[in-house]
Amino acid sequence: MLYPMLFVGIDVSKLKHDVAIVNEHKQRVRRPLVMAEGRAGYEELLRTLEQLQRQHHTKTFAIGMEATSEYWKNLFHFLVQQSTTFAVTALNPIQTRRYAEAELRRAKTDPIDANDIACFMAEKKPKPSFVRPPALELIKDWDRQIYSFKKQHTMTSNKLRLELTKVAPEIEQSLRSLKGRQALALLERYPTAAAIAQASHEELRAIRLIRVRPVRAAGFSLSENPL
Repeated sequence: MLYPMLFVGIDVSKLKHDVAIVNEHKQRVRRPLVMAEGRAGYEELLRTLEQLQRQHHTKTFAIGMEATSEYWKNLFHFLVQQSTTFAVTALNPIQTRRYAEAELRRAKTDPIDANDIACFMAEKKPKPSFVRPPALELIKDWDRQIYSFKKQHTMTSNKLRLELTKVAPEIEQSLRSLKGRQALALLERYPTAAAIAQASHEELRAIRLIRVRPVRAAGFSLSENPL
């Protein structure tokens, strides 16, 4: 039977990917495929699609996969670079989840999810995703990592302030920020309000006069402000 266009749904995960392939009527054209993550699994998928192309004279494969975590990226870029007959779309998981809910799907397994993605591709026919240049992808990843580090830093600082409120509320109220080296040096040397009360003015003043040594990394000098 001739199928000028076939629709492929891929449910991605860390170690393997489940693949379902349907026609425009959402009917399966072959049994589900489970492929390993890696070169061998990618080539197995290519052989499967090439066999279907010869068998059904398929001109276009509309391939959809959820943009879940980072697991989809390698397979996505691999397929984009293989053939012009592949129209690859990175889907928002919310789209496919709502589609499954509208179809009253209650069971949830990897093969069922792959089939739902394939049927979504057949019904909605979304446009292929825009492929960014590698440099832009790298910048996007860096930005995401920086945001994650900043978020984690803020969470840690909030937890520290909460614990400080329990043991030394006077110190917590007197410090506008716990992010500075001065605050950390003060807490390290005088961890309680009683310890601070017993310290002399000269000892407390000495903490303010501490200077941080410049940090050198990758040939750059990262001098920090004095405390």
